[in-house]
Amino acid sequence: MSRFIIHLIAFAVLAVCSLPLRAQNSKMDVQDVILLAEQYSPELARYKNEIASIKADIWAAIGLKGVDVTRSREGIPQGGSGFGEQKWSVSTTIPFPLTAFSARNEIKQRVESRKSIYESERLGLRSSVKKAYTELLYAQEMVHLRQQEVDLASTLVEVVSGRVEVGEAAELERMKVELRRVASQNALQEAQLAFDKRRYEMFRLMGIDPDQQQYTISFPDTMTLQLIPITQAEVMSGITNHPRLNAGIWTEKAAKTSVKTSRYRYLPELKVGYWPQDFGAGYDYYGTEIGFRFTLPFLGQSRTNRIQAKNAVIASQIDNRAITLDLKKRAEFAWHGYETARLAAERFIQKQSEMANRLLQLTREGYQLGELDLLTVLDTQRTYLAVQSGYYRALKDYYLSAINMEELVGRELIFQSKND
Repeated sequence: MSRFIIHLIAFAVLAVCSLPLRAQNSKMDVQDVILLAEQYSPELARYKNEIASIKADIWAAIGLKGVDVTRSREGIPQGGSGFGEQKWSVSTTIPFPLTAFSARNEIKQRVESRKSIYESERLGLRSSVKKAYTELLYAQEMVHLRQQEVDLASTLVEVVSGRVEVGEAAELERMKVELRRVASQNALQEAQLAFDKRRYEMFRLMGIDPDQQQYTISFPDTMTLQLIPITQAEVMSGITNHPRLNAGIWTEKAAKTSVKTSRYRYLPELKVGYWPQDFGAGYDYYGTEIGFRFTLPFLGQSRTNRIQAKNAVIASQIDNRAITLDLKKRAEFAWHGYETARLAAERFIQKQSEMANRLLQLTREGYQLGELDLLTVLDTQRTYLAVQSGYYRALKDYYLSAINMEELVGRELIFQSKND
C-alpha cells in the first residue's frame, strides 16, 4: 500500500508538471491526492469488478439449466426403410421456487459484504494517503527547524566575534561557534535530503525524465495543533458500524442463507417436456410429460454442500470475533496515542514554548554582558531546538493517531475536505 501511495502522489505531481508554466504554480493538498487515489487505486478497481461479477450470479441463482431439444425416430424395420414414429421433443428442469429465492438472497448478501469491504478499503486508502502526507509535512517542518538552527548559530557567531574583537572572549570561543554553525549547516542539508528523498523517490519510481524532476511541488498545509471534538466513547462505539465488521456480518448472513439453500435443494425439481409426433402422416399428434427430480439428502454432493455451508457459518463467526477484538485494540491504541500526543503538544504551547524562547533570550543577553559562559549558551540552544523538535514529533504522532481514529469513527478529523 505504501508504494502505491508513493506512486499515486508521483502521478499527481506528474500531472501538474504536464501543465503550462503558469498552471504549475498551483498548489496541491492532501484532498487532491486522495481524489486521485480513489480514482486510480487498483485495489478499489478490483473490488468494484468483484461486486459486478457477484451481481451477475443473481440470474444464475434462478436455477434454470437450459432446454433440451432432441429429434428421434422409432419403429424402423430391419433391412427396410420408413419409421413407425418420429418426434421433436423439448424438455427442461425447473427448480423449486424456494430454492431459487434463497440462492438469490445469498448472492445479494455477498454483494453487500463486498460493498462493505470496498468501503473499508477506501477508508484504509484515505488513511494511508494522509499518513504519507503527514510524514512529508513533518520532514518539511524539520527543514524549517534546521534552518532556524543555522540562523541561531550564525547569530551566535556574530555575537562571539564582537566579543573577541573587544577582547572579552578568546579566539577559541569563536572557533567553537564556527564549528557549531558548520554542524548546523550539515544538519540542514541532511533534513533537506530527507525531504527531497520522499519527494524525488516518487519521480524515480515512476521513471519520469530528469528534466521534469526540476519541478518543485508546494505543500500549503502546515502542522499545527487542531483540537478535535471527539470522545473515547465515540471512538469505541464506532467499532459497531465499521465497514470491516459489517462485511463480516454480511458474510455470516450469507453463510447462514447458504445452509438454508442447501436444505431447500432437497425439495423436488419439476421436470416438464413437450413433443409433436409423426406416425407417418405428418406431425398430427403431440405428447407431454411432467415429473419430479429428488436429491438424496445423505449421499453425494448434496451432503458435502450442506457440511461445507455449516462450516462456513462457524468460520465467519470466528472471523467476526477476531475482527471485533482487533478493532477494539486499534481503537484503544489510537485513543491513548492521541491523548498522549495531544497533552504533549498542549504542554509545549502552554509552557514549554514560552519558557524555551525566554530561556534562549536571557541566555544570549547574559552572554553578551559577560555573565554566562559559551557552554551555557550552546547548551541552551540545544535545549531550545530539542523542545521544538519534540513538539513536531508530538504533532506528527497526534496527526497519525487522529488519522487512525478516522477509520473507526467514519468521519474526517484531520485534513478535512473543503466541503466540511
